[in-house]
Amino acid sequence: MVPRPFKAPTIPIPFHKLLKVVAIVDRSDAQTSELLEHITSEHFRVEVTDSLTRDVNEDADVGAYIALIDGTRLEAARNLAASVRALGFRTPLWALANSHRLSDLAVTGGLGEVDGYIYLGQQTPAFYAKQVIASLVKYGLSLLPPFFGGLVAYDAAANIAFDCPGHQGGQFYRKSPAGQLFFKHFGESIFRNDLCNADVNLGDLLIHEGAAADAERHAAEVFGADQTYFVLNGTSTSNKIVTGAVLKRGDLVLFDRNNHKSLHQGALVQAGAIPIFLPTSRNAFGMIGAVDWQAWDEDYLREQIRNSPLVEDRERSNAERPFRLACIQLATYDGTIYNVRKVLEKIGHLCDYVLWDEAWIGYNAFHPLFDDHSPCASTI
Repeated sequence: MVPRPFKAPTIPIPFHKLLKVVAIVDRSDAQTSELLEHITSEHFRVEVTDSLTRDVNEDADVGAYIALIDGTRLEAARNLAASVRALGFRTPLWALANSHRLSDLAVTGGLGEVDGYIYLGQQTPAFYAKQVIASLVKYGLSLLPPFFGGLVAYDAAANIAFDCPGHQGGQFYRKSPAGQLFFKHFGESIFRNDLCNADVNLGDLLIHEGAAADAERHAAEVFGADQTYFVLNGTSTSNKIVTGAVLKRGDLVLFDRNNHKSLHQGALVQAGAIPIFLPTSRNAFGMIGAVDWQAWDEDYLREQIRNSPLVEDRERSNAERPFRLACIQLATYDGTIYNVRKVLEKIGHLCDYVLWDEAWIGYNAFHPLFDDHSPCASTI
């Protein structure tokens, strides 16, 4: 992965408010109790239990595990570690053992996912507490993507702004009864983090620099794109940016009739392109289906160009790539999702560019169920 740097805060990010420690231990043991007291003295939340059987799906806010292992608990500890890692979490796992023999047994027995061992009586509980906390903070920092990480660090530094927005970190709202309700409902953080883009500490989305540019590069890597640009006005504006950049008046555009109205506006109204429509199916209940399969056929599409009353030069149908752009709604409102590979096999060679509108299915690149159904993840 590309490094996700952001400016370190003057004051540490308050991970003690954001992540907790789960201690699966014998709470009656004096040294264990002292270890946990040192962690709580640093204001970290500690959830204490004696059962290694837990639903780790509910543990998204856990910053570190401390698990007591002995001869009777190794299998349960192994299952816990495997469950945490199976979710893809890199949450620090600390094994509490009373001897090196047990830790050696844990490793050879398959409990190799732990980040470290705690041998109470060898180092002080205070030292082990610092190790656990350090691992939690390191883990917390690893979770923060570039822009959000920079924003959290900026907030932790308690910066104050005297420019826009005019609510001044929410303080303006606190001056009236209605404003107090508004402020308390959302909480202070949302207003403190409502910042002007003129603050260079978080970069600039307009000229693509700093934390904003780091975030765009990171998003490109995550989604498998060559380049990513963040647009603050949603998919509608994104669609119009593409059509405005690619199309000019009179260009031919292969146009899915299920397309969002932003593409109608951007491609057909603003750019003035000529549509060759792809007919789609709808049932008696009005549910939207896919483009008719025969409509993807090359001979059919060239015939549509020749027969279009908007196309004056019929010879345009014979061009190697007659379409400047194809606009396709990758997923319909009612859940029809196209196989990208099959569609491009039919029309890819006829178009200079293909715009896939993924507004309803932005998660398709991350699940094997959608293999060949994601333009960025596809190996075409």
